Amino acid sequence: MIRTGLTALLLLLPLAASGQGIADAPRAVQMFAPVQGYADLTEDRFGTPAAPFSTELGLVLVSRMFRNTCLGIERGEALDDAMPPGFAAYESNAFFMGLEPTGDMDRMALSASGDIDTVDANGHPIIELSAHATGMSCRLEWQMKEPPAADRQDGMAVYMEHWLPFEFALVRVERPSMSATPQITSFAEWDRPCGTRWCKMTAIHNMSRGEVILETTLNITSIGGTTP
Repeated sequence: MIRTGLTALLLLLPLAASGQGIADAPRAVQMFAPVQGYADLTEDRFGTPAAPFSTELGLVLVSRMFRNTCLGIERGEALDDAMPPGFAAYESNAFFMGLEPTGDMDRMALSASGDIDTVDANGHPIIELSAHATGMSCRLEWQMKEPPAADRQDGMAVYMEHWLPFEFALVRVERPSMSATPQITSFAEWDRPCGTRWCKMTAIHNMSRGEVILETTLNITSIGGTTP
Protein backbone atom coordinates (compact mmCIF):
# COMPACT_ATOMS: atom_id res chain seq x y z
CA MET A 1 0.00 0.00 0.00
CA ILE A 2 2.81 2.35 0.83
CA ARG A 3 4.56 1.59 -2.45
CA THR A 4 1.34 2.17 -4.39
CA GLY A 5 0.78 5.54 -2.72
CA LEU A 6 4.36 6.64 -3.37
CA THR A 7 4.13 5.57 -7.00
CA ALA A 8 0.95 7.63 -7.44
CA LEU A 9 2.67 10.66 -5.92
CA LEU A 10 5.70 10.32 -8.18
CA LEU A 11 3.46 10.19 -11.23
CA LEU A 12 2.22 13.68 -10.33
CA LEU A 13 5.73 15.15 -10.32
CA PRO A 14 7.27 16.59 -13.51
CA LEU A 15 10.15 14.62 -14.98
CA ALA A 16 13.54 16.30 -14.74
CA ALA A 17 15.24 16.89 -18.07
CA SER A 18 18.17 14.61 -18.72
CA GLY A 19 21.39 16.32 -17.65
CA GLN A 20 19.55 19.37 -16.34
CA GLY A 21 21.72 21.55 -14.15
CA ILE A 22 21.45 24.80 -12.22
CA ALA A 23 20.90 27.69 -14.61
CA ASP A 24 23.21 30.69 -14.59
CA ALA A 25 20.16 32.88 -13.94
CA PRO A 26 16.71 32.10 -12.52
CA ARG A 27 14.25 31.12 -15.23
CA ALA A 28 12.06 34.11 -14.42
CA VAL A 29 14.97 36.44 -15.17
CA GLN A 30 15.45 34.74 -18.51
CA MET A 31 11.72 34.71 -19.22
CA PHE A 32 11.22 38.43 -18.62
CA ALA A 33 14.50 39.62 -20.16
CA PRO A 34 12.84 40.32 -23.55
CA VAL A 35 10.13 42.44 -21.90
CA GLN A 36 11.05 45.96 -22.99
CA GLY A 37 9.32 49.06 -24.27
CA TYR A 38 5.64 49.97 -23.91
CA ALA A 39 4.14 49.25 -27.32
CA ASP A 40 2.01 46.39 -25.96
CA LEU A 41 0.58 48.55 -23.14
CA THR A 42 -2.01 50.61 -24.99
CA GLU A 43 -3.01 54.01 -23.61
CA ASP A 44 -6.73 53.25 -23.63
CA ARG A 45 -6.28 50.31 -21.26
CA PHE A 46 -3.21 51.13 -19.17
CA GLY A 47 -2.92 54.92 -19.22
CA THR A 48 0.41 56.59 -19.98
CA PRO A 49 3.74 56.57 -18.11
CA ALA A 50 2.92 60.10 -16.94
CA ALA A 51 -0.58 59.12 -15.78
CA PRO A 52 -1.18 55.39 -15.31
CA PHE A 53 -4.74 54.32 -14.56
CA SER A 54 -5.52 53.50 -10.91
CA THR A 55 -6.23 49.88 -11.83
CA GLU A 56 -4.44 46.54 -12.07
CA LEU A 57 -3.43 47.44 -15.63
CA GLY A 58 -2.06 50.79 -14.50
CA LEU A 59 0.01 48.87 -11.95
CA VAL A 60 1.34 46.66 -14.76
CA LEU A 61 2.48 49.83 -16.55
CA VAL A 62 4.15 51.19 -13.40
CA SER A 63 6.05 47.96 -12.75
CA ARG A 64 7.14 47.98 -16.41
CA MET A 65 8.47 51.52 -15.93
CA PHE A 66 10.40 50.34 -12.88
CA ARG A 67 11.78 47.33 -14.75
CA ASN A 68 12.72 49.15 -17.94
CA THR A 69 14.36 52.09 -16.17
CA CYS A 70 16.13 50.49 -13.22
CA LEU A 71 17.21 47.24 -14.83
CA GLY A 72 17.96 49.01 -18.11
CA ILE A 73 20.41 51.33 -16.36
CA GLU A 74 21.87 48.33 -14.55
CA ARG A 75 22.46 46.65 -17.93
CA GLY A 76 24.36 49.73 -19.12
CA GLU A 77 21.69 51.48 -21.19
CA ALA A 78 21.95 55.24 -21.58
CA LEU A 79 19.62 57.14 -19.26
CA ASP A 80 17.70 58.72 -22.16
CA ASP A 81 16.98 55.26 -23.55
CA ALA A 82 16.09 53.64 -20.22
CA MET A 83 13.73 56.25 -18.78
CA PRO A 84 10.01 56.20 -19.71
CA PRO A 85 8.97 58.15 -22.82
CA GLY A 86 8.22 61.79 -22.10
CA PHE A 87 10.32 61.80 -18.91
CA ALA A 88 13.40 63.94 -18.28
CA ALA A 89 16.11 63.99 -15.62
CA TYR A 90 16.27 66.73 -12.97
CA GLU A 91 18.69 67.37 -10.14
CA SER A 92 16.98 66.09 -7.00
CA ASN A 93 17.44 69.17 -4.80
CA ALA A 94 16.18 71.44 -7.54
CA PHE A 95 13.20 69.20 -8.28
CA PHE A 96 12.03 68.44 -4.75
CA MET A 97 13.01 71.63 -2.89
CA GLY A 98 13.14 74.29 -5.57
CA LEU A 99 16.85 75.00 -5.05
CA GLU A 100 19.09 76.31 -7.79
CA PRO A 101 20.67 73.48 -9.82
CA THR A 102 24.33 72.87 -9.05
CA GLY A 103 25.08 70.40 -11.84
CA ASP A 104 25.42 67.50 -9.39
CA MET A 105 23.51 64.60 -10.98
CA ASP A 106 24.57 61.90 -8.52
CA ARG A 107 21.02 62.24 -7.21
CA MET A 108 18.31 62.87 -9.75
CA ALA A 109 14.57 62.64 -10.27
CA LEU A 110 13.00 61.40 -13.49
CA SER A 111 9.67 63.08 -14.15
CA ALA A 112 7.24 63.76 -16.97
CA SER A 113 6.44 67.27 -15.72
CA GLY A 114 9.56 68.56 -13.97
CA ASP A 115 7.40 70.18 -11.31
CA ILE A 116 6.74 68.52 -7.95
CA ASP A 117 3.45 70.37 -7.45
CA THR A 118 2.16 69.09 -10.78
CA VAL A 119 3.28 65.59 -9.83
CA ASP A 120 1.39 65.75 -6.53
CA ALA A 121 -1.74 67.22 -8.08
CA ASN A 122 -1.99 64.77 -10.98
CA GLY A 123 -0.70 61.49 -9.62
CA HIS A 124 2.40 61.28 -11.81
CA PRO A 125 4.98 58.59 -10.95
CA ILE A 126 8.52 59.71 -10.09
CA ILE A 127 11.70 57.67 -10.41
CA GLU A 128 14.61 58.64 -8.15
CA LEU A 129 18.22 57.63 -8.80
CA SER A 130 21.02 57.98 -6.25
CA ALA A 131 24.65 56.95 -6.71
CA HIS A 132 26.22 54.95 -3.86
CA ALA A 133 29.53 53.14 -3.53
CA THR A 134 27.72 49.94 -2.49
CA GLY A 135 25.25 50.07 -5.38
CA MET A 136 23.09 52.74 -7.01
CA SER A 137 19.52 52.98 -5.73
CA CYS A 138 16.52 53.21 -8.05
CA ARG A 139 13.17 54.11 -6.50
CA LEU A 140 9.75 54.57 -8.07
CA GLU A 141 7.01 56.40 -6.17
CA TRP A 142 3.43 56.52 -7.39
CA GLN A 143 0.85 58.47 -5.41
CA MET A 144 -2.26 58.00 -7.51
CA LYS A 145 -4.46 61.00 -8.22
CA GLU A 146 -7.42 59.02 -6.88
CA PRO A 147 -7.22 55.80 -4.84
CA PRO A 148 -8.34 52.69 -6.72
CA ALA A 149 -12.01 51.81 -6.56
CA ALA A 150 -12.77 49.48 -3.66
CA ASP A 151 -13.44 46.53 -5.96
CA ARG A 152 -9.99 47.00 -7.57
CA GLN A 153 -7.89 47.10 -4.42
CA ASP A 154 -7.76 43.36 -3.76
CA GLY A 155 -6.65 42.61 -7.32
CA MET A 156 -3.91 45.22 -7.15
CA ALA A 157 -2.71 43.87 -3.79
CA VAL A 158 -2.59 40.35 -5.26
CA TYR A 159 -0.45 41.70 -8.11
CA MET A 160 2.02 43.19 -5.63
CA GLU A 161 2.14 40.07 -3.45
CA HIS A 162 2.35 37.40 -6.14
CA TRP A 163 3.11 38.66 -9.65
CA LEU A 164 5.84 41.16 -8.73
CA PRO A 165 8.09 38.61 -6.98
CA PHE A 166 7.54 36.16 -9.85
CA GLU A 167 8.45 38.78 -12.46
CA PHE A 168 11.70 39.82 -10.74
CA ALA A 169 12.65 36.34 -9.43
CA LEU A 170 12.62 37.67 -5.88
CA VAL A 171 13.48 35.77 -2.70
CA ARG A 172 11.57 37.02 0.29
CA VAL A 173 13.63 38.21 3.26
CA GLU A 174 11.11 38.56 6.08
CA ARG A 175 8.38 36.21 7.26
CA PRO A 176 5.39 36.32 4.88
CA SER A 177 1.83 36.99 6.01
CA MET A 178 -0.15 33.74 5.99
CA SER A 179 -3.50 35.47 5.63
CA ALA A 180 -5.82 33.97 3.02
CA THR A 181 -6.83 37.46 1.87
CA PRO A 182 -4.50 39.97 0.13
CA GLN A 183 -2.94 42.66 2.28
CA ILE A 184 -4.30 46.05 1.20
CA THR A 185 -1.35 47.64 3.01
CA SER A 186 1.99 45.88 2.94
CA PHE A 187 5.76 46.28 3.23
CA ALA A 188 7.88 43.45 1.81
CA GLU A 189 11.65 43.14 1.52
CA TRP A 190 13.25 40.85 -1.04
CA ASP A 191 16.59 39.78 -2.49
CA ARG A 192 16.87 40.23 -6.27
CA PRO A 193 19.46 38.39 -8.38
CA CYS A 194 21.65 41.02 -10.06
CA GLY A 195 24.71 39.78 -11.87
CA THR A 196 27.01 37.91 -9.50
CA ARG A 197 25.36 39.19 -6.32
CA TRP A 198 21.99 39.72 -4.65
CA CYS A 199 20.49 43.20 -4.54
CA LYS A 200 17.94 44.43 -2.03
CA MET A 201 14.44 45.27 -3.29
CA THR A 202 11.49 46.58 -1.32
CA ALA A 203 7.84 46.88 -2.29
CA ILE A 204 5.41 49.04 -0.32
CA HIS A 205 1.76 49.59 -1.10
CA ASN A 206 -1.32 51.07 0.50
CA MET A 207 -4.10 50.51 -2.00
CA SER A 208 -6.75 52.24 0.09
CA ARG A 209 -4.70 55.46 -0.23
CA GLY A 210 -3.37 54.79 -3.73
CA GLU A 211 0.32 54.56 -2.77
CA VAL A 212 2.96 52.33 -4.38
CA ILE A 213 6.73 52.44 -3.80
CA LEU A 214 9.25 50.13 -5.47
CA GLU A 215 12.96 50.39 -4.72
CA THR A 216 16.03 48.33 -5.50
CA THR A 217 19.78 48.53 -5.27
CA LEU A 218 21.48 48.27 -8.66
CA ASN A 219 24.66 46.35 -9.37
CA ILE A 220 26.45 49.57 -10.39
CA THR A 221 27.77 52.51 -8.40
CA SER A 222 26.39 55.18 -10.74
CA ILE A 223 24.99 55.49 -14.26
CA GLY A 224 27.63 53.90 -16.46
CA GLY A 225 29.58 53.15 -13.29
CA THR A 226 31.52 50.12 -12.17
CA THR A 227 30.27 47.12 -10.22
CA PRO A 228 30.54 47.60 -6.43
